[in-house]
Amino acid sequence: MLIDIFTSSSSLGNQKKKKAIDELTRWFQIWRIEVNPEKSAAIFFNYSPVKKKEVVPYNSPTFRINKSSIPWHHKYKYLGITLDKHLHFKDHIKRVRQNAQLYLSRLSGMIGKKSKMSLRNKCTLYKVCIRPMTYAAPVFAHANPKALYQLQVLKTTSAEEPPAHPGTSGTISSTGT
Repeated sequence: MLIDIFTSSSSLGNQKKKKAIDELTRWFQIWRIEVNPEKSAAIFFNYSPVKKKEVVPYNSPTFRINKSSIPWHHKYKYLGITLDKHLHFKDHIKRVRQNAQLYLSRLSGMIGKKSKMSLRNKCTLYKVCIRPMTYAAPVFAHANPKALYQLQVLKTTSAEEPPAHPGTSGTISSTGT
C-alpha cells in the first residue's frame, strides 16, 4: 500500500498524517478490506540536498493500522520500483542493470549475428526477457545522472543488434506488441 501525504511544516503535517491514516483505516473497515501491516511501510521523502543518516526526523510519529505499527524505511519496493527517500532511484537502476547484464550474458549466443535461431523466436526472447526491464522506464527521466551513466555504459557495450530478416528494417522495435 502506498499513501502520499505532502505537508510543508512537520508539526502540522504530523497531525494531518495521523488523521489521514485514521480515515483510511476506517474506510478499509467499512469496505471490509484487510491491510497487512507487515507489508506496509512508511517513507519520509526528503528533498533536501543535505544527507542525513536517520530514517526520519526526530519528531515523526509512529503510524498504526489495525493496532500494528508501520515501520519507517529508507527505501521500499512498490510495484517493482524501488523508491528511496530522495527519489533518485539508484537501487532500481542498479537492479535493472544487473538484470540486463544477466540477460545479455545468457542470451548473447542465442540472439547474436551467428545464431541460427529464427527471427520470430528472437523476438519472443526479446519480449519475454528484455521488454519487462523497460517497465517504469519513465522514472529514469528523473534519476540521478551518475546512476544513469551505468546504464548508458551497459547499452554501448551491448550495442550489437540481431541480424536483419528479409522484409524487415533490421532492428527489433520495442513499440510493437
